Amino acid sequence: FPSHDNVRRKAVKVTEGTFWVDPVSQFAINLVSAHGYEPEMGGTLRRYLRPGGTFVDIGANEGFFTVQASRIVGPSGRVLAVEPQGRLQEVIRKNLELNGLTNVTLVRSAVSDRPGEAELHISPSTNTGSTGLSQSTRYRVPHEAVPVNTLKGVLDQHGIEKVDLMKMDIEGFEYEALTGAEKLLKTKRIRALALEMHPELMRARGKEPERIESVLTKYGYSKDSQAPTNLWAQ
Repeated sequence: FPSHDNVRRKAVKVTEGTFWVDPVSQFAINLVSAHGYEPEMGGTLRRYLRPGGTFVDIGANEGFFTVQASRIVGPSGRVLAVEPQGRLQEVIRKNLELNGLTNVTLVRSAVSDRPGEAELHISPSTNTGSTGLSQSTRYRVPHEAVPVNTLKGVLDQHGIEKVDLMKMDIEGFEYEALTGAEKLLKTKRIRALALEMHPELMRARGKEPERIESVLTKYGYSKDSQAPTNLWAQ
C-alpha cells in the first residue's frame, strides 16, 4: 500500500476515547454521527466486563472496541487485540497511545481452524473492516500473506486461561474459528462470546452457519436475550 495511505488520518475525540481515523472512511463517518459507531457492542462490553477482567478482540480492525474494553478492565485487567492486517498495526498502536493504554497486547494474526499462513484479501482503506481470508468481491483486490492461528493457539501463546468476553468479527471465518475450537469450548475458558455472523460469506464457501450454533449449544452456551448483540454465554 502506498505510504501516503495514513497521511490523511487525524485524531478524533469522542465519548469512547480518541481515535486516529481516516476522516472519509465508513468507520470515521459513523464514529462522529449522532448514533455513533456500533453502540450496541459498547453495551455488551459494559455488561460483561469489569475492572480486572480479560477481553479478547478477534478481528480488532482499528481497535475501537479494544480501546473501550481496555478502559473498562483498567490497569489490573488484560486485553488481547488480534488483527491480521499489516496496515492497521500502526493504527491500533496509535490509538492505544492516544488513550494512554498499557494493558493491551497486539497480535498480528488471522484465526481459523489450523495454524499456518494464508492470503488475506484487502478491502479499500475506506472500509478496512471488510477485509477477510476469503474474497468477497467479484473483482480482484490486493492481498497479503498473514500468519494464522487457532483460538486455542492464540490464548495459549499469550498465557490467557480465562476470557470474560471475546468479540469475534472475521468476515465469515467465524465458521472455521469456532468449529475448529471444540476442545477449547469444552474447557469453558471463554465465558461469553459476542459473535458477528456473516452467513452469506459462509454459504458462498459451502459452509452452513447453523453448525456454529450447534457447536456452541453442545458446549453449554446459550443466547443472552438481554444483550444488545448476538451474545453467547455459559
